[in-house]
Amino acid sequence: MATSFLKGCLALCAALVLTACAANRETEPTAPFMQFVGEPERSIGFSQLVDWRVLDRDWVMLRVNRNRFFAVQLMQPCIADAREAIGMRLVQGSAGRLTTADRVVLQGRDCRIARIAPFDHAGWREAIVTDR
Repeated sequence: MATSFLKGCLALCAALVLTACAANRETEPTAPFMQFVGEPERSIGFSQLVDWRVLDRDWVMLRVNRNRFFAVQLMQPCIADAREAIGMRLVQGSAGRLTTADRVVLQGRDCRIARIAPFDHAGWREAIVTDR
């Protein structure tokens, strides 16, 4: 009887913690860079990854070919915070194409891709300069 009561209490506590975490994540303010993220795409074609940059905890920006930019959202769990990564590589199912079925490897950890979208890099850079 006491074991059933304890299991019930633990389940209730776990549900409350998950609900609180979800509510906290939903109320977080939208990151400033999000206004420069376009509509999601299932895949993008490219021949060369030129550069990458972390935008925030779950997002990285890819610069491909010459000056095409994309924002890539990483699924959790991945690493605690993408901003801590010093190295990145792409694991693609087919060469020259990045899809939401592919992965980004940060700090040696595979991170599934949740979303890929065009990124207005010029607008973002201008906003950063204007804010200073």
